[in-house]
Order: sequence, then structure tokens, then C-alpha cells
Amino acid sequence: MSRATDIVFVWIDEPPFAQGDLKYALRSWETNWVGNIRMTIVGDNHPQLQDVWHVPHQREAAQLHPKALDSVRKMEAILHLGYIREGFVYTYDDVYLLQPMDELYLRKRYALRELPADFHTQQTSRKHQALLAQTAKVLREHGFKRVWDYETHMPRFYEKRRMQEVIDIYKPAENRLLLATLYFNHWYKHQEPTLLHPMDNVKVTFAGRSTVGVPPPPTTDPHVNMAYYQQHIVGKHILNHTGNGMKDVGLQYLRHSLFPEPSEYEIQPRIQPLHA
Repeated sequence: MSRATDIVFVWIDEPPFAQGDLKYALRSWETNWVGNIRMTIVGDNHPQLQDVWHVPHQREAAQLHPKALDSVRKMEAILHLGYIREGFVYTYDDVYLLQPMDELYLRKRYALRELPADFHTQQTSRKHQALLAQTAKVLREHGFKRVWDYETHMPRFYEKRRMQEVIDIYKPAENRLLLATLYFNHWYKHQEPTLLHPMDNVKVTFAGRSTVGVPPPPTTDPHVNMAYYQQHIVGKHILNHTGNGMKDVGLQYLRHSLFPEPSEYEIQPRIQPLHA
């Protein structure tokens, strides 16, 4: 029997942080992961799940960029879990596997783009862009000539010792830095990643009325919209959606059509006996 891969979900049962339904993400991993898996949830507990390791961790409520700080604190909790193996997969409730996948696939490094040299000097009111700019600035100060944006919101394969070194060196909690961009730039300084492109077979993102990702369907008919989404996932390995995307019932229908059967991790309702 092959050893199980540790799949770690960070999950907050609170809008806007909970953007999907964790049970569907679990179904996708059970359906498409090649090999055995061991599931851990760090954050809130899901009352409808069983046989999943749960590590309670309260969301950080800092006023300045709490989501970035929260990601670091949860990662630190993961690194101190003795049963989690050296290599583990880090993922989210709004990310689903669409095709068979294994560790080798997740070891591939994908980035969104190479950041321009003056990126950290550009003014922005967007929180994520501000965090990315600060991360780029710190990497430049540490001597990096080229910096890549690794914030792809995909499942990622990390190694505990390497992640701990990144945290020790860059102090991401104190400096409000993005872990994925720190980790992969630090450890693969002289290697260019593969850049994601809408035409490749890696990832598709449904973002509702957002300007990022697949444009929303032009109708309000959920069945028509589901068909619209179905044509965009053909050949893709990973599906991701934003909170805006999940407001479309058509996308909810699609998700259920992809993974209709409960996973072994879901608590099944007791079947009531028939009475004469």
C-alpha cells in the first residue's frame, strides 16, 4: 500500500473567506487524485465531514491585510503538525481537480507573470496588489534581479523545512508578505517557471461579473449557463471560482454535476425506517 499524500485545506467558514463548499472540493480530490490521501483542515470545523484531521485555528483579525497574516499563521500551524509529512499539498475550498493528478504534476511551478523592476514603486488601492508589491520589494532588497508572481490560487506542493526557512528569513507575518511568491522565488531563484495562459490546459477560473477569468454567461437561465461553463472546462486540470462566480446558479449546477456522489469524508444522513 502506497503512502498517503497529505492534503491540507485552509478553511474559514465565514464570508467572504468561504467562497466554495468544502465538500465539493473534497469530492474532487477523492475522485481525481492518483494514490492515497490524508485530509487535514486548518481553521474552522465542517460539521458534515468525518475522518478528516481538524486543527482549530481562529482567523487573524488584524486591521491591516488580515488575510495575508492569517495565511502565515495557518502555515506556521501546519509546520508544527508532527503527523504532516515533509512534503504536503496546500489548497483551498474553491479549487477543484478536474482530471487525474498526482504529486509529480503539482511539483511543476506555474506563475502568472514576471514582475517589472519598478513594480514595487507603483501606487495601488487594491489590497492584493499592495501585498504583492511589498513582497517584490523585499525580494529585491534581498538581491533578486528577477521576481515572479506565483499567486496562482492553485494547489501547491510545499516542503516543511524549506517553508520554515522562508518564514525565518523574510518574516512574512510582520512584513505582510505573500508566501507562495516568497517560497518559489527563494528556492528556484535561477529557474524560470511556466507562465499560466488562458489557452493552456492547466486552470480555468470563473469569476462572475469580475473582469478576471472567464467572462460571465449572457443569460440568467442556470441550465444554459451550466452548458456555457461546461465548454470552458474541457481539457482543463483545475477549476477555480471567486465568490462572485458562485453567485451564478449555473456554476453551482455544474459543480454538482461534476461531483454528485458524496465522498467517504461526508457524514451520510441516517435512512429512516419505513413505518406501516
